[in-house]
Amino acid sequence: MKRNQDVTVEQNALALPSRTKVKLKMCNLRLHSSGVFSNVYRGTIVEPEPRREIALKKTWPVKADEHRNIELILLLALSREKHKNIVQVIYTFQTISDRKDKRICESMIFDFMPQTLANTVAEVFGPPMNVLDIKLYTWQLFNGLYFLLRKRICHRDIKPQNLLVDPELGLLKIG
Repeated sequence: MKRNQDVTVEQNALALPSRTKVKLKMCNLRLHSSGVFSNVYRGTIVEPEPRREIALKKTWPVKADEHRNIELILLLALSREKHKNIVQVIYTFQTISDRKDKRICESMIFDFMPQTLANTVAEVFGPPMNVLDIKLYTWQLFNGLYFLLRKRICHRDIKPQNLLVDPELGLLKIG
């Protein structure tokens, strides 16, 4: 029996921001986190190049007839102008469930960020965050919020769980 890491998944998708059709090849997909409205999977894109680690977020619109996901619409608008402190959608695609209700699943692919600010702060048993990291993450948070303000976008759900960080790079992105 093949392990999940051995399975390669092929999927037609739209590359953003160009909106060109591509065939994705993904491997090592495994559940990273789950919530009420979505599941996030961690994996690797093999094709198209470059090979890179990704986060695949799957969401299901609340109503069966609701084909437009507001989060996706906002992220598509933001993908036209990149900002280093805002997550960028790289690819997007839709699938229809095999279930009787035929629910639509909206999927978005982002570059993978290893943890959230909530995870970073919760590492109670390790050394506390140093002042320089706190200042760095705070500056990046306000830098990202200022970008959203200039675009007249209100995030509405800023919390540590939605702030993605890469401690190795000292990078914070609003998710």
